[in-house]
Amino acid sequence: MIEKLGFRSAKNSFSDYLIYIVTMAMIVALMLSFNSLLFSKEIQEMSEMFGIMSIILLIATVFIVFIAAWLVNYMIVFSFQRKSKEYAIYMLLGMKQREIARIYLIENLILSSISFLAGIVVGLFVQQILMTIFYSMMNTAYYVSIRINPESLLLTLFCYAVCFLAALLFNHRKFRRMNIRLLMNQEKENEQITDKNYRLIKWLFPVSLLFILSFLIYVLSDNYTSAGIFMGSFLSLIAFYMFYAGLAAELVQSIRKRRAWIYKGANLFVLRQLSSKIKTMRFTMGTLSILFICAFMGMSVSMMLNDWQNKQLEENFPFDLSIHHAAPSYSFEKEKSEIEQFAGISDSYTYSIYENHSTLFNDYFYTHLPVFGEKYTGQKNISPDNKYDKKYYRYDTFMKLSDYNTLRSMLGYEKVSLAPDEYLLQVKQRITPYLDSVSDLVIPTGDGKLTFAGYKADAFCQNGHNGADYLIIVPDDAADEMNLYYSQLAAMTKQPAAKELADHLPDDEAEGGMEAVGTDFIMYSGNIFIKSVAIPDMKYTLILLYFPLVYIGLVFFCTALTVLSVQQLSHASKYRYRYEVLRKLGANNREIDLIIFKQQALFYLCPVLLAAVFSAVIIYSLSKKFIISTGVQTRPLQYLSISVIFFLGIYLLYFVATLICFKRNVSLKTNV
Repeated sequence: MIEKLGFRSAKNSFSDYLIYIVTMAMIVALMLSFNSLLFSKEIQEMSEMFGIMSIILLIATVFIVFIAAWLVNYMIVFSFQRKSKEYAIYMLLGMKQREIARIYLIENLILSSISFLAGIVVGLFVQQILMTIFYSMMNTAYYVSIRINPESLLLTLFCYAVCFLAALLFNHRKFRRMNIRLLMNQEKENEQITDKNYRLIKWLFPVSLLFILSFLIYVLSDNYTSAGIFMGSFLSLIAFYMFYAGLAAELVQSIRKRRAWIYKGANLFVLRQLSSKIKTMRFTMGTLSILFICAFMGMSVSMMLNDWQNKQLEENFPFDLSIHHAAPSYSFEKEKSEIEQFAGISDSYTYSIYENHSTLFNDYFYTHLPVFGEKYTGQKNISPDNKYDKKYYRYDTFMKLSDYNTLRSMLGYEKVSLAPDEYLLQVKQRITPYLDSVSDLVIPTGDGKLTFAGYKADAFCQNGHNGADYLIIVPDDAADEMNLYYSQLAAMTKQPAAKELADHLPDDEAEGGMEAVGTDFIMYSGNIFIKSVAIPDMKYTLILLYFPLVYIGLVFFCTALTVLSVQQLSHASKYRYRYEVLRKLGANNREIDLIIFKQQALFYLCPVLLAAVFSAVIIYSLSKKFIISTGVQTRPLQYLSISVIFFLGIYLLYFVATLICFKRNVSLKTNV
C-alpha cells in the first residue's frame, strides 16, 4: 500500500518537476564527465601538474555539491508544502507520520534515481565532448572511447547521494512534527509584507539600489583597493536581498496608488501576480541573483583565460628554446650538446645582455605603467635601493644591434639599422600605448649621447630573458663601452624537444638566476624556456582554472533557472481559475497567451536583469585590468558578450520549455 502510494505520487510529480529532473540529470552528467578527468591515466601522465588539477576540480565539486544540495532541499520543502493537504488527508485516514515520510521518501528516491540514471547516460557523451576539447587544447589526438570509469562513477554517486541525504536529514524534523493543523496551513506559509510594514520596507528598494550603484561606480573609478572590493562585495550581497524585499513593497504601493497606467490592458493582473511572487520569494530571488552573478563572472573569467591562451602563448615563446645564465660570459657548450642529442639544432646563437648602471628606463616604466599606479610617481633611481617591485632588472638592459638582428633573422623578422647616435626600444605589444614620452629619454655615452629612433613590438621572449618588458638596442660600439650583465642562448630545434631535455639542462638558480620577469599578469618564468614544454604546461595550467569555472557557472545558472521554472509550473493549478475568470470577462485566447507571456517574462527577467547589469560593470572593470596586464587585443565587454550569448541560449531553452508547459497546464480547464 505504502509503496503503491509512493509510486503514484512520483508519477504525478514527474510532469510538474520534469525541468528539475532534467537539471539534476545535467548536474550528474557534468559531475561524471569532470570526475572522469580526475581518474584518467592518460591525463595523469600528460602533466606534472595533475595533482593541482585534481585539487581544483575537487574544490569545484564541493561547490557543486553545496549548490545541488541547496536545490534538492529547496525542492523538498517546496514539494512538501504543495502536498501538505494530501498528507493531512492521509493522517485523517489514520496513517502514521512514519508511513507518510516513507511515501515521500519513495517518491524522492524514484525521481532522484531517474535523474541519476539519465545523467549517467548523458554523461558518457558529455565526457567524450569534454575529453575531445581537453586534448585539442593540449594539441594531442584523442580517439573516442565510451567507457565508464568505476572510480568516477562511484565519486559521482557519492556526491549525488550526499546532496539528497543532506536535504532529507535537514527536513527530518518537519516529518516528526507533522500534525493535521500544521499540514493544512503549510501551503499558506510565505513571507508576508503586511499592511503595517510595507510602507517602511519599501524604502529598502531605493536604499539597496543606491548602495549597489555606489559600489559599481567605485569599481569603475579604478581607484579601489582589495579591502574595499571585499567589503563592498559582501555588503552588495546583502543589498540584493534588501532590493527584492523593497521591490515587492514598492510594487504593492504602486498598485494601491491606482495610477492610470495600472489599468491599461492586463497590467493590473500581471503586476499583482509579480508582486505576489516576489513577496513570497524575496529571499529566494536574492539567492538566484547571486547564482546568476557567479555564473556570469565564472564564464567571463574563463573566456579571458582562454583568449590569453589563444593569442599570447605563441608571442611569449617565439624561440624553440631560450636559456638564461647569470654569468656575464657563459659558453652554453654543455647545453648545446644536450639540445643536439634530444632535439637537434637547426640554428642557435649565444649572446650577452649589457648594463651601464643606469635606471633611466626602469624609472620611466615604473612611473608610467598603470600596473604600478601612483606608487612611484615623482621618484628617480628606483631600482638600486631594493625598495621596489622586482619586475625589472636592477639596471636597464641593453643589447648589441648585431645580436638583435641575428636573433630577428632566426625568427624571420626583417633586420633593422641604427645611426651611431641612435637607440631602438624593443617592447611587448601591450607596452606600446605608454611610450608617449619615451622619446625624451637620452642615453649618455663616452663620445656623446644616443637618442630615440623608434620601437619594435615583435614577440621577443621578454619575460626575464631578453630583458623584462623592454630591451634597449644600441650600436655595437656603444654596447662595448658597457658592462656585461648576463648571458643568453637562443635556439631553433629540428624537432619538438621532449620534457626529458629540461631535466638534463643545468639550471643556474644557485648562481643567482633571473632578477626579473616583467609585469605580465599571467606568465611562465624560469631560466630555461623550452617552447614544446612551456606551452603545454601553460595551457594545462589555464585549463585547470577555466574548466572548473565553466563547470560551476553552468550548474549555478541552470540551478537558478530550475527554481524559477518549477515555481511557475507547480503553481499552474492556482492560475487556472484566474485565467478562466479572464476568459469569462471577454479575454480571447490570443490575449490570454500574451498575458501569460508577460507574466513569465517579467518573472524570469526579475532576478537575472539586475545580476546581468551588476556583472557587466564588474566584468568590464576586470576586463580592462586584464587587457592592460596581458596585452590581449580585444574589447573589454567582449568576454561578457560571449558569456551572455552562451547563457542566453540556455535561458531561452528554459523559458520556452516553462512557457509551453505552463500554457498546457493552465489550459487543462480553460481551453486556452
